[in-house]
Amino acid sequence: MNAIFLKSIEKRAIYHRSPETKVSFYRQPGSTELLPQRINFSIDPEGFQPVTRTGRAAHLKKVADVKARFTRKDTQSPYYVLASNTEPRISFSVWEYPEMPLLLGFADIGRSNEMGKIEQTPDLVAIIRTPDNCRDTLELRIYPGLYPKRDTVLTLLHEELRVQPPIWV
Repeated sequence: MNAIFLKSIEKRAIYHRSPETKVSFYRQPGSTELLPQRINFSIDPEGFQPVTRTGRAAHLKKVADVKARFTRKDTQSPYYVLASNTEPRISFSVWEYPEMPLLLGFADIGRSNEMGKIEQTPDLVAIIRTPDNCRDTLELRIYPGLYPKRDTVLTLLHEELRVQPPIWV
């Protein structure tokens, strides 16, 4: 795997926080439409979904929660699965990667299945640390199918960010 391959499959989304709220972020024009137009993003540990200290939670620190529901206005996405008893939604916990300070963290995207329960996908999402520490602006990079190779992907991404940091407007 190399940086050229990653660039070819990478999907980017920029979200800005709505000034009237603490956790509602809206997708900006030009972003990939894989995720809903509005997401809830919380970096406040008090608002986190409880996590059992098993599996990855036993050795990784949770730094954020992301939740969203698809609406009729959202375009179809591979994460949009129509369920009989609930609206299609996504949900994932963001985990810290302390060796890479330019990243807030990473996650595997969870989506609702046909029964309405959240199931994990093999898709990796990395959240880039912004100048405001992700309080008003989020940059998400999605790598379909690459969660199992997250160490390699995140290392290549971190090197790219170190060499050429993003330009924030």
